[in-house]
Amino acid sequence: MSKRIQLTHLTFLGAEREKASIEFGSSLTVIHGASDTGKSYVVEAIDYMLGANTLKTIPEEAGYTHILLGLTLDGGRSITLLRTPSGGDISLYRRDLRDIPAGPPDQVLGRRHSAANERNISRFLLREIGLDGTRIQEKKSSVRDLRFRDLCHFFLVDETQMHAKRSPVLHSGQYPSQVAEKSTFRVLLSGRDDAGLDQTLTEVEKSVSKGKLELLDSIIESMGGQLESDDAEQLRDQLQRLESSVREATSSVDDVLSRRGRLVDARHRISRESSEQQNRVDEVSELLARFNLLKKQYDSDLARLEMVREAGSLLGFFDQGACVFCGASPEHQQANHVLVETTSIEIAVSVELEKTNRLRDDLLVTIDDLRDQLMEVEQKLRKSRSLIVETDSQIAALDVGLTPLRGGLDGLLAARSNAERKLSLFAQIEELRARRMGLAERVIQNSKSATPSIDARTIAEFIEVMQQSLHAWNVPDVEHISYSEGKAEFRINGRPHSSRGKGMRAILHASLTVSLANYCFGKDLPHPGFVILDSPVVAYRGPAGRESAEEQAEEMLSPSVAGNLYRYMDVDFPGQAIVIENVDPNVKIGDGVVDYEFTRADGIGRYGFFPQRVRGSVD
Repeated sequence: MSKRIQLTHLTFLGAEREKASIEFGSSLTVIHGASDTGKSYVVEAIDYMLGANTLKTIPEEAGYTHILLGLTLDGGRSITLLRTPSGGDISLYRRDLRDIPAGPPDQVLGRRHSAANERNISRFLLREIGLDGTRIQEKKSSVRDLRFRDLCHFFLVDETQMHAKRSPVLHSGQYPSQVAEKSTFRVLLSGRDDAGLDQTLTEVEKSVSKGKLELLDSIIESMGGQLESDDAEQLRDQLQRLESSVREATSSVDDVLSRRGRLVDARHRISRESSEQQNRVDEVSELLARFNLLKKQYDSDLARLEMVREAGSLLGFFDQGACVFCGASPEHQQANHVLVETTSIEIAVSVELEKTNRLRDDLLVTIDDLRDQLMEVEQKLRKSRSLIVETDSQIAALDVGLTPLRGGLDGLLAARSNAERKLSLFAQIEELRARRMGLAERVIQNSKSATPSIDARTIAEFIEVMQQSLHAWNVPDVEHISYSEGKAEFRINGRPHSSRGKGMRAILHASLTVSLANYCFGKDLPHPGFVILDSPVVAYRGPAGRESAEEQAEEMLSPSVAGNLYRYMDVDFPGQAIVIENVDPNVKIGDGVVDYEFTRADGIGRYGFFPQRVRGSVD
């Protein structure tokens, strides 16, 4: 079964704006209601997220900084594409994302298709539906890679394309693009690309081609000489074994580096602690030295005071005369004057002795406490230095063991690189041989091949599918449908597409889009898996409850056609469909249908795709 993509949601986010989001059903989603409510903008935003260059700026999207498009890929894998409204690359997250992401994307995809680089949205989506590497005709004498943008108008039809007079196959309206547009339609219907398209060779081209053959032979021979006797299958087996060995060796190296990192962190921590401990030792030692000096000072003071006390009791008993204590002359001295003075000085000395002894005792307690602290800190310091030596030893041992591990890993990486280089040479040689074979065939044939065409049986089968859808929708007068491959145009009863009215052109365009998907599903051919139809049955409708008679009279197919189209897309269409319309379905649709009505009316249902602004608010 061919691989398909399914849309899950379209979400606009902004830091200062209310989230604007639509959830898409797995079968049919209908978005209908008043004009100028963002219905067609939903189609443009989806197209933009799938790689379109720019997104039209409208006042309602001001303040929104991120656009998310949720997709479900083959196998049920959920991804989210993120892009800013201003353009640029597309970020891919391999999960269902509904808010502004905090982390980096799983992959960044460029907007432009590149044959040399797979990291772009075009090749990513083509790969997911099985069309990456498909070749289409670009000019009468050249082919190129299919781009996802080549496919878009075959499954995503905006309002302008839906009502255009030109053929739905030729969406661009540009003559230089017609060959590629026809080729893309042919590839979708036939399942075969134009890689083998023959080219006409002039005499000069033949000469150049022969020179290319000789050059290719020389390159192939040179590259083959680098391979010696290597075998591609053996190299692939060897590469698998090397990949396993590299993973094991990397794991071993990472384990050792992890342990080494933890040891280095531990050493830094111990080193900081050791430095702090050394600072404390220096600080306590300096305090002890100062306190010991102070103790000596106290001891000296105590000795001096003792001497004063002992000597003072003897002063004044040897000679009569002036008092040695206060200087009073004998005639002014009272009875027992010397005794009184001696007692006073002794009391003063005793008080000073008591005070100094008390200070000295306190100092001795402090010195003892500091000595205990010093012993404790020195013990911790010795332990820290021992741990540093031990940790350095462990780190050195890991470094010794890491050297051969790294050497072994380097050897494995070199061997893996060599195997990959040789396998790449094998692949290049095969590619060059294939190119040489194709070039040689063109040189030998030297004939102009007819422009590729869609075989009659394929066209007949597709027309039958298209008729079935038109009959199911109850579209009248569609008995005879033909296809002009030269103009890439389907004609109903011989009438060109451009001659039809706008309503009929729209329904025929919708039928071709839906029928192409149905045909590809039935034939198990690649197709994105979903269709988006903007305004397939009516052109305009006014705000809810305020349509004028003139607006109601706009060109529109009969209500039965519109109702049958909705029923068909709900019940019979096997893929995912999104229908954008101004008119209400006016038919009973299944419970599984996701139905949005945009009213553009205050207080009535959902205003539009973007939440209604409060009048007078400033962004």
